[in-house]
Amino acid sequence: MKREKAFISYSHKDKRQFGEFKTMLAPAIRNGVVEIWDDTKIVPGAKWKEDIEAALRTARIAILLVSANFLESEFIAKNELPPLLKAAQDEGVTIFWIYLSSCLYEQTEIAAYQAAHDIARPLDSLKRSERLAVISETCAKLLRLVENPQRTAPVTSRTRPLRDTERPFGREGELSRGYSDKTVKAVAAALEEAKPLTMRALVINLDVLFNRGTFRFEPLRECVTQEWGRRLLPAMETLELLRSYSSFVSDLAPNAQSYEKLMDAVNGYCLAMATDLFEEPIKVSELRDYVGTAEFLTRLPKGKQWPNAAEIDDDTNKRVDGPRARAVRQMDKLRKEFLKSPPG
Repeated sequence: MKREKAFISYSHKDKRQFGEFKTMLAPAIRNGVVEIWDDTKIVPGAKWKEDIEAALRTARIAILLVSANFLESEFIAKNELPPLLKAAQDEGVTIFWIYLSSCLYEQTEIAAYQAAHDIARPLDSLKRSERLAVISETCAKLLRLVENPQRTAPVTSRTRPLRDTERPFGREGELSRGYSDKTVKAVAAALEEAKPLTMRALVINLDVLFNRGTFRFEPLRECVTQEWGRRLLPAMETLELLRSYSSFVSDLAPNAQSYEKLMDAVNGYCLAMATDLFEEPIKVSELRDYVGTAEFLTRLPKGKQWPNAAEIDDDTNKRVDGPRARAVRQMDKLRKEFLKSPPG
């Protein structure tokens, strides 16, 4: 049976979000650009389980609307996800997942696949206008994928999700080329060499990333050069490095909440810089593809300039420096939690 459809897997408890996504796709569905199958196509009296199994066999793209409800569903976990993930591994079916609400997706094999949008901002955390904008961009990405199919990263056989350091990174499935910032690169190398790696060693090394300009030692209004790209670059590479050890922390830390909050704080800082320090706002989710490459800085629009950094307006300073300070405070909290001593 030929695989040519897009199969939507979702929890019925998330019908509203499913409806928003399906409504956004309506023009493309009507014009025959994409053929979608979801369980609303099951007619009364039909053998619904057989219909779903048949639809799974025709799926070329698996659209997963991921949430706590989705992960709770026994039917999805036992009947939908396994054949879709196996088809992704064996037949090149594309896994296209959308983060509806915060959940423990990293404890599943879904974590081995790149999400369709920035998961730092689950859809239910956004205002309606922002949420619809993200859904629109995500649907546009889906339609591009329909036109130009590509194989997603297969999940290898293991009992835990792949860590970020083991995942394809960048465009066209290229593996990570590492980091271009010297400090981030040095810390990444030190962590790779630490065997066995402990939470204490991880936190000690990560703390080095914050003992520098961009974080602890350079508030926004003290950035003399105003080279915002060179401020955003280490922050984004720091975030990628933090993400690469999130599974490790989940496995070893008694409570990973502080670490998750640190990632959220650094992500918020990156988003604030990308939004407020350049003449055109930057889509951080797209810029991630170029982290660790020479193209990163060339992809940035021209940075805004003030007569001197001390004259940065209050609104901009609050929007950008506030998240920076929060990231530093969260790192201090993580350090205190695992090292039992203040930063020095």
